[in-house]
Amino acid sequence: MKSTVFCTIAAKNYFACIRTLTDSIRERHPQAETAALVVDRDELPPLSLVPASPRLHGPLDFLSEGRFRSMAFKYDVTELCTAVKPFYLAYLFSQGYRKVVYLDPDILALRPLDIVLEALDQSNIVLTPHLVEPLPLDDKIPTEVNILQAGAYNLGFIGLSASAETERMLAWWSRRLEDFCFNEVGKGLFVDQKWIDLAPGLFDGVRVLRHPGLNVAYWNLREREIVEKDGEFFAKGEPILFFHFSGYDTARPGVISRHLSRYAMDDYPVVAPLFDRYAKLLAANGHATYRKIPYGFDAFDNGFPIEPAMRRQYADALRQGRQFGNPFAVGGRRSFFREVTGVEPVELPMGVNIAGYFRAEMGIGEAARGYVRVIRKLGYATSLYDFSDTALSRKLDRTFGEFSQESPFGINLVCINADQVEVFASRAAEGFFQNRYNIGLWAWELPDFPSEWAACAQRFDEIWTASNFIRASLEKSIETPAYTVPHVVEIDAIKPLGKSHFGLREKDFCFLFSFDFNSVFERKNPLAAVAAFKRAFRPDEPACLALKCINEHLAPDDFARLEAAAQGANIRILNGYLSREEKHALTQACDAYVSLHRSEGFGLTIAEAMYFGKPVIATGWSGNMDFMTPANSYPVEVTPAVIRETISVYRAGNVWAEPSVEHAARLMRDVYDHPAAARARGDQAARDMREHHSVAAIGRVIEARLRAIERERRARVAQRAMERARAAKPSPAQPLAALDAPASTALAASRNGHHPQGWRLALRSQLEVARQSPPLPGEAYMDDSQAGAFGRISKRFLARLFRFYIFHQNNLNQHLQGRVAELTEDVHRLNEALAELRAHWLSSQER
Repeated sequence: MKSTVFCTIAAKNYFACIRTLTDSIRERHPQAETAALVVDRDELPPLSLVPASPRLHGPLDFLSEGRFRSMAFKYDVTELCTAVKPFYLAYLFSQGYRKVVYLDPDILALRPLDIVLEALDQSNIVLTPHLVEPLPLDDKIPTEVNILQAGAYNLGFIGLSASAETERMLAWWSRRLEDFCFNEVGKGLFVDQKWIDLAPGLFDGVRVLRHPGLNVAYWNLREREIVEKDGEFFAKGEPILFFHFSGYDTARPGVISRHLSRYAMDDYPVVAPLFDRYAKLLAANGHATYRKIPYGFDAFDNGFPIEPAMRRQYADALRQGRQFGNPFAVGGRRSFFREVTGVEPVELPMGVNIAGYFRAEMGIGEAARGYVRVIRKLGYATSLYDFSDTALSRKLDRTFGEFSQESPFGINLVCINADQVEVFASRAAEGFFQNRYNIGLWAWELPDFPSEWAACAQRFDEIWTASNFIRASLEKSIETPAYTVPHVVEIDAIKPLGKSHFGLREKDFCFLFSFDFNSVFERKNPLAAVAAFKRAFRPDEPACLALKCINEHLAPDDFARLEAAAQGANIRILNGYLSREEKHALTQACDAYVSLHRSEGFGLTIAEAMYFGKPVIATGWSGNMDFMTPANSYPVEVTPAVIRETISVYRAGNVWAEPSVEHAARLMRDVYDHPAAARARGDQAARDMREHHSVAAIGRVIEARLRAIERERRARVAQRAMERARAAKPSPAQPLAALDAPASTALAASRNGHHPQGWRLALRSQLEVARQSPPLPGEAYMDDSQAGAFGRISKRFLARLFRFYIFHQNNLNQHLQGRVAELTEDVHRLNEALAELRAHWLSSQER
């Protein structure tokens, strides 16, 4: 039977905390196992886990889908993560463990927890109290009253041993938390924690450990008398075994906990190094990235946000015996979404409008064509808007041929760089960007993004970049979210062509560099490739450098410089356009690829050469380092270089890289002299490209974004519907004037969408009374089945006679009902605010 497992529970955004905790446990208990329950819409986060990482579980490992969905809807993230705790602990025991130790994810183990494991040898349940000494009677938070409200024991830690009594306790705790794990201090509930106050009286074998080094946290700092000696921390003379960083935010390093007003970091400088250490560990485990992951159960399936009142309304409905099926679903006969919002789900066209240089033979055009392939492969409909007429490059690409200036779908992907966005906007159809989720695809090649282009980001909801290098540049200058969506590098099978087809000697070991003079000669830096080749090879050796270029007519002086530099060596300048098939055949025919650029946003030609398995020698800096490693290529050493004079769009004062010609020459020689090793590195490059840049691989990245975007887009549609419903509500300043209007005017208003029913729907999300209005006067005052023919005729006559009164009374009743509902809601909000003020530190506590 397995011995011990240390476990934790969190949503995806706390995954760095999970890793930090479990790393610290394994360091202190190398033989123990670690496990984590990830509670989020997708059970497991999209992570590449090393073998030593904690074993990950999802709630569906031990709860039925319907049962878990119900809990996920009625509880917020803190409530849910604590509600599933006893279910998870019971599940771990079912897997054969004898001891299960739960720790909150924001804990760091500093010493072995042998005292806990030894206590479990003699006990069923091990707890730690919040306090072991009284707090001063002052107005600082936390107070002892706060501790009473939260519970005597801190459930950031609990230890359990396998026994019949433990099984009985977990069954009891599970039943209570499935329905009563709310953070409602005013009602005597505080998630899972308050319930454990009952445990010592209900169950045998409960042990309370008062060791001062256990569960040290903001609430007991005063009593623990912490000191630091040679990097180790002690509490009341005893080593601190684990520290609980409850409420600590690395973005606010001077604050011990957001739940605390009793003291700040300046009051306890002795713990500052410990907090600094913890912050560095979180950073190393990717906290800056993971903390941005949104919680998956904060919205309906269409992305519409779930408000706290909706969760409580759902829980109340369940207690009344009502059933809704999947509460997150927006369709169906028993849709809770329709119940609380009064909004019918709107099914909008699924698809993406993609604008780009589809006929242009240049990098950003190729990128756009790649994204179209991916998006269509995912099953999305597309509408293509060709913007090639503004490009300087040749426009003979025939990959796609059906273009439209319409934008029939709800998502726009504009594959046009920032400097041309306003040009595109001026030419696009009116309304192209309106009521759509707009994505920009931007390239850039320097660490600092031009400030004059930053305003263009305001047209977009998010920006896609091909590399982390570009994204980092943008994030310093724009507020619009940026996401890395790499280019597709997947090339269809082509007919091989020999070197001689391109005027090269078959016997030569050929290095290739391809570039466009329109992409700025100084940045592409072909002269460095020429210099490195000349340094590496004598003219009589069977090696050559092929420089494939286009658009030389745009830079005749630079072309002349290149021709002059190439003199005296086996260097061939291949000038002019090739078809896509010929371009790829040239790369395939050559033996190696070299690019001594000063900066690249992505480096598409480099990636294509790696796809073909060619040894690549390239500048070890900028966007290409997203996919180049010493294992799959030959990065060239660089030194930072300041741009002294403005060159095209690259301003003086910016920084790029100066590749080492000497190092590049040595690498070229090494590839030439050791072809087997070079081929092995090229083979690894080909594998990496297929694994990370194929249509399927990039499809996974794009599909994740489009799904999130689709949810956001549908939420906006639903939100606009709600706003229209609220807009139909009579203004409080003039309700009676509207209601006193002639009946004919009121009827006309109802036909124009301003019937009070519209604003009544807007109130449905808050109060039951607004969903169950009684019949209006005149609607049911006579039963037709009992009235006979005369009665039916009389009813129709009276209805016609009093129709103006009935309509007026209808409006008046609706208005009064709405005002009562609003006042009731105001009282409800004031009561909630009062409860929060009474227990400020508990309202959003994360232990």
